[in-house]
Amino acid sequence: MKEMLLSLDLEWPLIIPAIMIVGYLIYAWWENATRTAEADRESRLPIYNDTMLWLWGLAAACMFGWLISGRTLVELGLTATEPGWRSWAAWGAVGLGSAYMAYSIIAPAVSTRLRQQIRTQLNALDIDFMRPRTTAEHRRFKLLSVTAGITEEIIFRGFLISVLALYMPLVAAALTAIVLFGCGHFYQGVAGVIRTALIGGFLTVVYLTGGSLWPAIILHILMDLAAGAQFQIINAFDEKDSVADGAEV
Repeated sequence: MKEMLLSLDLEWPLIIPAIMIVGYLIYAWWENATRTAEADRESRLPIYNDTMLWLWGLAAACMFGWLISGRTLVELGLTATEPGWRSWAAWGAVGLGSAYMAYSIIAPAVSTRLRQQIRTQLNALDIDFMRPRTTAEHRRFKLLSVTAGITEEIIFRGFLISVLALYMPLVAAALTAIVLFGCGHFYQGVAGVIRTALIGGFLTVVYLTGGSLWPAIILHILMDLAAGAQFQIINAFDEKDSVADGAEV
């Protein structure tokens, strides 16, 4: 018991940001649970701004705690990938992911059926309060995508897995971080949490394989930007697709 207390005392610069992460997840869940339908119809810019502020703040706290604990950013994952097959595997995942993201943007742009499928999926997720509509919101969503790609990888992959691994096996630490990452997306409903956790699992494998956060950061940014591009395509074709549906009826 004495050794455990000594360990906690020595690692407090890491424990405090970890507690902040859990606190943010609780706050995000509460905010979503108390959001009203009227608020959903207001501008989404304040939501984007608040989210970016929280994420950059948490990432900064994690990095600061990491550094003052005597560790380096290289140990946090902000380094080149491991040499050999691990690097090829990590960057290969980025290449394949990039190709899929390009397809996910191009295909709906030329297919009414795919656009309707995406609309059905979005309705199931019930994320209208986060989905950009105006030109200003689309621009800000791009900034949010880059922010999430960088900060969430630092928070949930680089920092959280490393801290949890001090007290449990690496596999258990990775799985716990994946679950918490999924819980950070409560606003997407249960289906969205599961989907996000699966994506988080994939990004975790990429990170642990390559030994670097950069491939996961790039993939994460591309995923969010592709989602934003899909939103923009859906918005652009809303009127045309509605006319087509009416003609079919």
